[in-house]
Amino acid sequence: MEQIAWGAKVSVKFIDRVKWIVDTLEIGFGTVDGTNKLMSCIAFESGRTFKANVRNMAGSGATGLIQFMPSTARKLGTTTTALAAMTAEDQLNFVYKYFEPYKGKLKTINDIYMAILWPRAVGKPDDHVLWTKAKA
Repeated sequence: MEQIAWGAKVSVKFIDRVKWIVDTLEIGFGTVDGTNKLMSCIAFESGRTFKANVRNMAGSGATGLIQFMPSTARKLGTTTTALAAMTAEDQLNFVYKYFEPYKGKLKTINDIYMAILWPRAVGKPDDHVLWTKAKA
């Protein structure tokens, strides 16, 4: 049996759904590779809780497994309040919906994380500058 990153923190149903997302959207290089990468991104974004109701500590309003912003939740046909009320397993349906436009484009952990943090950086080289400090 393969080892899944962070697998001890979640249910078998959660892992099965993540594997389905990875396979359907061609994330990573194979099921185990993609699952471990996506699980690691979810771990980071959820503060290693894997809870659907985890809120952004900085007060941005972001919620959940991949810290859906309120505007992103609306684009996906829901709200952060509704996302927070879901089980983690059910919220994975919205994780799938979020990543669907990137089908076949998320092979590296950097691209998976950039799809969450700064989508314009998906596919950019590792040394791509995301932001620069404005001159005063």
